[in-house]
Amino acid sequence: MARCAAAVALVACAAAQPLRRRFATPPVLWTVPGSGSTMTRLFLDAALGGQSGSVYHDKSLMAVLPGEARCAANQTTIKAHPKGFAFTRLFRNGSLPCPWPRFGAALVVVRRPLDAIWAEYQRKTVARLYGRGERHVGRVREKDWVSKNLQADFDAFAVRMARDTARWHARDYARLCELPHVVVCFEDLVDWRGGGASRAAAAYDTLAAFVAADGEAVADGVSRARATDAARAARRPPVRAGEVANPWTNATRAAALAALGRPALVDRCAVAHAPGGWTALAPSCAGLQKR
Repeated sequence: MARCAAAVALVACAAAQPLRRRFATPPVLWTVPGSGSTMTRLFLDAALGGQSGSVYHDKSLMAVLPGEARCAANQTTIKAHPKGFAFTRLFRNGSLPCPWPRFGAALVVVRRPLDAIWAEYQRKTVARLYGRGERHVGRVREKDWVSKNLQADFDAFAVRMARDTARWHARDYARLCELPHVVVCFEDLVDWRGGGASRAAAAYDTLAAFVAADGEAVADGVSRARATDAARAARRPPVRAGEVANPWTNATRAAALAALGRPALVDRCAVAHAPGGWTALAPSCAGLQKR
């Protein structure tokens, strides 16, 4: 029996019949910038009938993620990045902009590092060039890439973020085995080939089930959210004429990969070293991805 009639608004449904949650406080959605946290939040909110929160105040997201800039116990997850929110701050010493001292669990989405770097550069640059409304959906245009000499700007940004990413993995993600957590790959979250049997469906099932203990409600909500996200993914336009498709020069790619090194990722993603990342080393906590 469906937990809520399809015609009932998801948020109203959640208010009427709150989900049983696996943890006393929401798990933190802890991602390297550019790894799909906004997409993941949209799915979880639709699937679980609630609102995700954030330790940030991104006004451009509030229309679609009304829980942005809030950190409350009834939210589905709370977004944070390792930059500014290291493992110790989030899970140990209690220095949080939330009404609880520390998080007790984590959701981690891992993306090919060079792809994440390019996505984050575009987010920042698009907001600066075209306004905040384009921040999460726009792409850099070729005419601006040339006229504003953005290649040099990107080259410096890419190496700097690659160095930061290596540090976040070595300092922060390496400690994930100290707490309940689950890791999924961004590349799985956008792979809807096969419909209900797709890698995306399995990955989203994993995320939703980690947050909520109410199996019937999760299955109900995930089924609806899958269809919505799959449709959105199918409509996602490719890079269009006049937009920058590939910012990587051979020199910048080599420098970024050298800065990344080969950090031991705490994940189960078999990510090829080319074209956009490294090969994940055997995790030190194999079998402990979900506890």
